[in-house]
Amino acid sequence: MKTILLILAVLLMNSCSSQRATGHTSYSIQTLNNCEDSEFELILKKWRPYLSAPIAEALTVRERWFIRDGVVFLRGPIKKGDYKYFLKLVNSEANDLRKLNVISFGGVTIDASLIGEYIYNQNYIVAVAGPCLSSCANYLFGFSKNRVFLKDGYVGFHGNHTAAVKEAGGIDKFLDTIKKNFKKVKTSDEKLNKQEVEKILTRIKSENIEVMEKEKKYFSYHSIPQSFFDKTQEPQKGYEGDESSIDYIALYPRVSALESLGFKITSGEPNLCRAQNLISKIRKKQSAILIAH
Repeated sequence: MKTILLILAVLLMNSCSSQRATGHTSYSIQTLNNCEDSEFELILKKWRPYLSAPIAEALTVRERWFIRDGVVFLRGPIKKGDYKYFLKLVNSEANDLRKLNVISFGGVTIDASLIGEYIYNQNYIVAVAGPCLSSCANYLFGFSKNRVFLKDGYVGFHGNHTAAVKEAGGIDKFLDTIKKNFKKVKTSDEKLNKQEVEKILTRIKSENIEVMEKEKKYFSYHSIPQSFFDKTQEPQKGYEGDESSIDYIALYPRVSALESLGFKITSGEPNLCRAQNLISKIRKKQSAILIAH
């Protein structure tokens, strides 16, 4: 018997300003039909180098960031140092670049938020060509003033830095959690000494504060409520129905939900069948995804 693919549809209330600020939601269960996709295996083959962890992590910065026909492309994770490379790349181009085409599961928040800030200030169009999740959704898509969905594109959210720090009980407790993990970290086969750990933690704290300041600044420009990210930081992404015990990877909004939250869409619709088919492929025990309407 085939597994029924349930889509847990989050029905966002009408987008008056008071509701947007408080993030009120109501929920129901629906089945997303007509997702039989003869092109999916071909699409998946094209996406695999950017989304499969071992392959994607091995991609060089030049393979992940490049320019083609006057458009900047991101294919794969956002890594430490990508902001500097991104600036070098766009400043080396004689033409006036104003479009970024993305397929990414996310990555390093400080670099993603800095690139997002540049996108906002330079009025870039962000064209979502496939999965754009986590830091890609929050900062590249989220900070942009011009958002476009191409045929196979969709966005997925699972919290942000501000929500993660709040969940931990504040920046110091958040750093304590990170500090505990350093006990397992080795550099050149030697454990990090106390001074090295403190130096890294100081840098991480500074970067965390900078990212949170950018989140507050640019989401407020778009009137996107922090409560949305607080909810999607939770394992159930704010869902409280019968299937609320499932730990959902992300929340995948439709255009109506995005716009009610302040993410204005220039054109296109997220391809949620692609999201459903991909999650069913890579997480076989979970045959449901959470969708916001």
